Amino acid sequence: MTQDSESVVVPRVPTIEMLASWWRQKNCGSQDLSVRFGEGDAFSDYDAYAAMLAAAPSTSVREEVDAAQIDAGARYLREVQQSGKKLTPWAETPKATKKKWLALSEGVLRAALMPSPDEGKRHG
Repeated sequence: MTQDSESVVVPRVPTIEMLASWWRQKNCGSQDLSVRFGEGDAFSDYDAYAAMLAAAPSTSVREEVDAAQIDAGARYLREVQQSGKKLTPWAETPKATKKKWLALSEGVLRAALMPSPDEGKRHG
């Protein structure tokens, strides 16, 4: 395996999938599920690290946050427009209302980024 100087962004804490890929490569020598313990041909630390990085989530958290914010904002604007209400410019919005909106936005982002209950279950 050759070393590549390209940088990638990965989670600070590896996901279950990343750890499983590292373990499988290091102990089986392959990501192929038909290859049993010790039967593969790529056991090096570099091979295991590359397998772990390949299993990392493909989108960054920042991209997900941006997408969630855009979706939440677009949904709100549609609802306001359909109801016929007028929007108050942010600079003219009372401080207490701003705090409520920021808290709501944080809740929307958490909901958008949290895995669904089905995603949290692991089959074994």
